[in-house]
Amino acid sequence: MRTHGKGNILLVEGTLDTADNKKFWGQHGPRALSLARAALAEDPDLISYDLARVIELDAFMYKTASTGIVRNALTGAGVEFKKLADEFTATFPSFDGGVGYTYLAGFYHVAPWPLGDKKRALVEAERAVATSGRSKRNNYYVCLFKYVAGDKAGAQAACSAATAARCEGNTEPDYCHFLTEQVERVNALAKKMA
Repeated sequence: MRTHGKGNILLVEGTLDTADNKKFWGQHGPRALSLARAALAEDPDLISYDLARVIELDAFMYKTASTGIVRNALTGAGVEFKKLADEFTATFPSFDGGVGYTYLAGFYHVAPWPLGDKKRALVEAERAVATSGRSKRNNYYVCLFKYVAGDKAGAQAACSAATAARCEGNTEPDYCHFLTEQVERVNALAKKMA
């Protein structure tokens, strides 16, 4: 699902929940979540295993994204996603370069009020960078959020860091090419800011 939907990363325009992506995620997300939760129920020891927990979180994200990220943000699904991401980040803060923080950053960035909070999104993205400053994904989110906030100098600095960073960890290589394109795009936009 991650490869097909380009990591479901955020863009200047918002989300990647296109009709094609939502259809694909709708076909595979519910089954992936069901299998992940069945495995966790079958073997309670998996609850302490980072990869098992991130698979559940990833599958939950894709399942809910299949019906629209923004639509789910204020439902029980949005609250449950935030709870899963908070638990994951508290338990496995450094897994995959701090990916839990990027889940939270994305949530806060796209969720409508009262759950959405652009400042909190940036804080979570900066926590991801503090966890792994070499991560292209982490630096991209800081670059994007600073650009959206109108912080030209901050966006350019973060975009430069993202340009120099690598796609590392368990997930970034799956969508590295697209991520690199988005870093270049936001960097070009930031340079044109007044």
